[in-house]
Amino acid sequence: MSQQSLLFKKEGRIFRLCLYLGWSLLACSLSEARFGESPFSLNSEAEFLSSESQALDVSLWRVGGTVGAPLYVNDGQVIALSASYERTHLSWDDEQIAYFDTLEEMKLSVFTLHTLSDWKVLTISSINSIAEEGVSVQRALSYSGIYGGWYDAWETLKLGLGIGYSTQHDEATSIFPILFLDWEFMENWTITTRPTPGTRFGPGVSVMYEQSEQLKWFLGARYLNEEYLLKDGDTFSYEATRFFMTAKYFLTEQLSLSGTAGVNIGGALEWDELTIDLDPSPFIAVDLSWDF
Repeated sequence: MSQQSLLFKKEGRIFRLCLYLGWSLLACSLSEARFGESPFSLNSEAEFLSSESQALDVSLWRVGGTVGAPLYVNDGQVIALSASYERTHLSWDDEQIAYFDTLEEMKLSVFTLHTLSDWKVLTISSINSIAEEGVSVQRALSYSGIYGGWYDAWETLKLGLGIGYSTQHDEATSIFPILFLDWEFMENWTITTRPTPGTRFGPGVSVMYEQSEQLKWFLGARYLNEEYLLKDGDTFSYEATRFFMTAKYFLTEQLSLSGTAGVNIGGALEWDELTIDLDPSPFIAVDLSWDF
């Protein structure tokens, strides 16, 4: 395998773990707002990838859902369970290289939140199966953990640090730092590292404008890196930097609909010792969330 491919895989392990960072920061926001309820969401996304230099076009169509439920809530102490499933279909224009077309991602996570005066401490433990359809769950299992907390420095500023780990398909273990920021720098304007509704999880930053109680706007960037175990034992990796705009509208107090559009920059696909650099590519996504 080339040195470039080895470097890609090494970086991929690090950044893929940051997807779990996204989960932890989402858990932070949910736990503060309404962790006593059970969130449910459905999401769908379409990406249109191309590489002019290598005459490749491939479309990614994703559909998935998440459900969560509190197991214990008492005086600032919370234990909650979350499960998610996502299915990705790849439509290749070149049938000669289309030897896989369906990928699956399953996650089961346990969250705990402890409130200590102005501090909140969060832990998350996850069991994951991220692989091509047909790969057994036992073979595709990986594990991850997040340990961190944040401090309410001011009424409008929250700062936090943490550490996380994850095992990989090649049995390597990676450790990475976590930074949490949530700052309302102007009335109705907030800069945050939390995940944005309607976008995929990954390290990034966005600016939120709260136009009204019903409508919120997000503008930001996020790094994506996803790695799937294939039937032949190799891995399929996809990375990109995503620039996006999201509108989130509350249909009712409990039901919200998010629409997202943007472009992926600096993308790359890798599998079977092959690396394909992608041209800037558009994507669209919708997300329906219900808290009951």
